[in-house]
Amino acid sequence: MSSYLRVLRYPDFRYLFLGQSASAVGDQAVVVSLGLFITQLTGSPTDLGLVLAAQTLPLVTLILFGGVWADRLPRHRIMIVTDVIRATLHTTLAILIFADAVRIWELVVIEALFGAAQAFYAPAYSGLLPQTVPEDLIQDARALTASAGNLAFLVGPALATGLVLGVGAGEAFAFDAATFVISVLLL
Repeated sequence: MSSYLRVLRYPDFRYLFLGQSASAVGDQAVVVSLGLFITQLTGSPTDLGLVLAAQTLPLVTLILFGGVWADRLPRHRIMIVTDVIRATLHTTLAILIFADAVRIWELVVIEALFGAAQAFYAPAYSGLLPQTVPEDLIQDARALTASAGNLAFLVGPALATGLVLGVGAGEAFAFDAATFVISVLLL
């Protein structure tokens, strides 16, 4: 493990890693937050399927375009812009939930735009990571990032469940928006 942690000596990687780790926890929390919130809101599996499909289809459709853009534009700027977009979208969703004014069609639109932004973020991140450490440490950096992603896979849903069921869905989406703000600040 200590060999993987040595990549944290490089400030560019450290900031990228910490921002991505925060964002990954939020990303994992969103799926559970959406499931719990929509179940509470309508109880309809169809509504949940529509919202999740609305997030996934733009992601799958646009990820190749995101890769092209990541090869042509500064990757960190793409990541900052997409994090700002995703923070804004989930802040808007949190506000709608707090106001008790959210409708399924609004969730579909917000999550479709969220998926589209994610399609540009992911390739930019993948391309930027090797630029933050020496070549002989790229595998260690990827391994540490994957480990943090696996940890986020465990922590995010637990946090989402606690937030949605314990405090409220609005707080869960506000938390996710905050993870993107953290990522932007670290980038």
